[in-house]
Amino acid sequence: MKAIIRYYDDWEVPELFRFSTLPMLDMTIHAAPHKRQHRAVLQQYRTDLTELATRRLFDKIELPIDWPISLRVLFTNPNSPDLDHTIEALYMALDGKTLEGPSILTDDRHIQAVQMSKIYSAAPTKRDRPNR
Repeated sequence: MKAIIRYYDDWEVPELFRFSTLPMLDMTIHAAPHKRQHRAVLQQYRTDLTELATRRLFDKIELPIDWPISLRVLFTNPNSPDLDHTIEALYMALDGKTLEGPSILTDDRHIQAVQMSKIYSAAPTKRDRPNR
């Protein structure tokens, strides 16, 4: 899993990204897991995201986030074609009350607005082709 994480205060959100008046957590996540994967996979997902956020955002904000935010996320080559399964896995990884260890959010209820999308930049695998 690879990711890019940015945080924008409410006055810094680029006009192109603005869909709410709240501060924004902007994420691009490559090869995101889905919620039905093994708990250890989701725990590693959480650990990786939290470590990255700690490194990227240490001089901007203090983690975990304990205030209302909007979330903008782009999944590239996710492990599930269903956005609902990938966003639920992300919520589990972000939420301080789910899984173990440090987290990016104290509670996923702080996410007040979501804009999500997915893109497949790699060629389809045998699994992705229609049945014959």
